[in-house]
Amino acid sequence: MTTLSDQAVTDGEAEVPKRRRSRVVLYTSVAVAVLLAVLITLLASTKPSSNSVTASPLIGKAAPAVSGTSVTGTGRYTLSGYVGKWVLLNFSASWCVPCRDETPQLLAFQ
Repeated sequence: MTTLSDQAVTDGEAEVPKRRRSRVVLYTSVAVAVLLAVLITLLASTKPSSNSVTASPLIGKAAPAVSGTSVTGTGRYTLSGYVGKWVLLNFSASWCVPCRDETPQLLAFQ
């Protein structure tokens, strides 16, 4: 006596969808592998961004006039008061989390 499950396995029509499905899986795998190879090749052949230099209209020119309060709020400073000295000028915002994390480090550096 032949059961329904035996007929599905031995029937020639039941194997066609299995072959078609395995071909779809094979073609999809090959396509993904090719796309991955292209992506890796592109990433490996590009120059790192740390080697690029952007032209700036400010390089080689005098710094613009800047004034403001200190980080602690105890004094007012102007950039013209530090001619010939190294100056660290940091623009930050109260909503900027990395800026808030950086402020104690800048105060310790001072």
